[in-house]
Amino acid sequence: MDFRLIIKKINNTLTEEEGHIFDSWYKESKDHRSYFHRVENNYQKGIDLVDIKKGWSGVSSKINKKEKRYSIYKYAAAIVLLITAGTIWFGEKENIQVNPLRMP
Repeated sequence: MDFRLIIKKINNTLTEEEGHIFDSWYKESKDHRSYFHRVENNYQKGIDLVDIKKGWSGVSSKINKKEKRYSIYKYAAAIVLLITAGTIWFGEKENIQVNPLRMP
């Protein structure tokens, strides 16, 4: 039995054909029925244990930290660019040579 069919059965999302496959598997043996009910119980417990709000707040805080980090990099890059441009501009200004006019 494909485990996905069991989960689809629990979620009531089986197609008609999948329903026939599941029903024949389920009726096949007591072990199958027992297995299905254990999965069903564990599946419901697992859903109850999930705290969506807490999980989302954790993801959200990680996203915000990354955004802040990129913000800092943006300002650092701008400062480096300004320093580099200023250094080049002042450096070229100092290298201008004035050739004195020679008079005969």
